[in-house]
Amino acid sequence: MKILDLHFSLTEQAAEAFKFKDQPVFQSKFEEICRSLIVISRQACIAFKREYPNSQLPHHQGYEQLCEMLAMKGDFDAAVDLCHQAQAQGWAGDWNANVVRFCEYRFAWGLVHPLIAGSPGMLQTDLYRICPAVSKESICYVIYCAAKRGHILREKMGRSYRLQLVDPSPVQGNPGLAPGRTA
Repeated sequence: MKILDLHFSLTEQAAEAFKFKDQPVFQSKFEEICRSLIVISRQACIAFKREYPNSQLPHHQGYEQLCEMLAMKGDFDAAVDLCHQAQAQGWAGDWNANVVRFCEYRFAWGLVHPLIAGSPGMLQTDLYRICPAVSKESICYVIYCAAKRGHILREKMGRSYRLQLVDPSPVQGNPGLAPGRTA
């Protein structure tokens, strides 16, 4: 199979798997497809340039989706690394903006995590006031992702959420990051 055929086939598989990415059964399959696309990305890049010499490279489904998955898991450093890799290969996309966004998420989590640990039961809206250097959107995102990963309990309280760490014991490094990563 030619490399571009494989690239397009995997891209179609990724688009189909994306529809079910929130279902645990399909998450690992979706991630596997994205990683397979990335493994062949250098070869696909060369083939695209040879096949379409007057065109720029298209967006890369594998890089884009895996970056978002890693950010949802709290592995912002790995997401940044993939953005740099995709940009270096020349794939279309606003990779610099993604790097800035993932770095802001990492910064936001580094601020809000110790605040929640030190004040169990604090309201999410209090974090917006306490952390004016971080956008409300970034705080919402990292809290949402941490709750989805099971690191934080969120209890609806009026127009906000009461927040509490699931395991308030001290952790080395940044507990929002994937194992083996440090902030």
